[in-house]
Amino acid sequence: MATTNEAPKSLESILKTAGGPVNLLRGSNLGPYRFPVIPPEFTNWRDEVRAWKDGCALLEQSYHMTELHLRGSQVIPFLSEIAVNKFDPFPVLRAKQLVLAGHDGYYIADAIIFREADDFFRIVGAPFASDWVLYNAEMSNYDVEAKKDDNFSIRSGTREVFRVQIQGPNALVLMRDVTGGSLPEIKFFNIGEFKIAGKPVRALRHGMAGEPGFEIYGAWDDQQAVREALEKTGEKYGLRKIGALAYSTTAQESGWVPMPLPAIYHGDDMKPYREWLSNYFLESVASLGGSFVSDDITDYYVDPIELGYTAT
Repeated sequence: MATTNEAPKSLESILKTAGGPVNLLRGSNLGPYRFPVIPPEFTNWRDEVRAWKDGCALLEQSYHMTELHLRGSQVIPFLSEIAVNKFDPFPVLRAKQLVLAGHDGYYIADAIIFREADDFFRIVGAPFASDWVLYNAEMSNYDVEAKKDDNFSIRSGTREVFRVQIQGPNALVLMRDVTGGSLPEIKFFNIGEFKIAGKPVRALRHGMAGEPGFEIYGAWDDQQAVREALEKTGEKYGLRKIGALAYSTTAQESGWVPMPLPAIYHGDDMKPYREWLSNYFLESVASLGGSFVSDDITDYYVDPIELGYTAT
């Protein structure tokens, strides 16, 4: 990343200097992604991986997930113009997969979008999705206000919410215990509201690595009490905290591809976006690895169907 006293450079100008996108991305020094804040292992990789299959796992998302907050009366029509999937119906306290593609159908990014209120939506995931939505919001005439909450790879301090997952065959019984039996019935990809250690939280009901679980989030300042309650109650259910090494393997088990190359590096249609992006964005410094080598950047692209997304 650039230092704070450097003048921003557009991705378009960086590509010209590098001699094209393949040269830029394959020559990047960034290397594999390193999860901020959490250690590679809390105990050991083997037992942590087994935790979400055999017992219960606590996976950390407070630090590496980018959030984009959308507010306004026209968020749904705005998203319907830039996303592949549908948003009708999309009631409050529900979540959906957000799948984004460019003008020619190549995949850009995906994320999870939470509908927190009639006029408030929260996009959570890798930065590629949030960056594309933020750009389009700024260019749009819709009643949409977008505010990015960057992850701890490029900042520190506090955030609006903390975010952890409880996953595995013992996740449900742990959650019923830690809530004193007051856990509401939450359907798949619905969001429930309840308390842990007296602190109000919300939880998305979903599965990770093929096992059932909950993605819990709440006010940043409440996280210590919530974490302590989860860890103490979790002792009897085999709860293990998951480090960065084990976390990286969850996507392979579920068949989700975490970060394909966003299809933004080609053509005149994407040029305005490349001129909007700067050297402070991951798209400008990302590393493209692997044994496949081509001079044509589009050979590295995929489309949503190749990733398993069908009509939703």
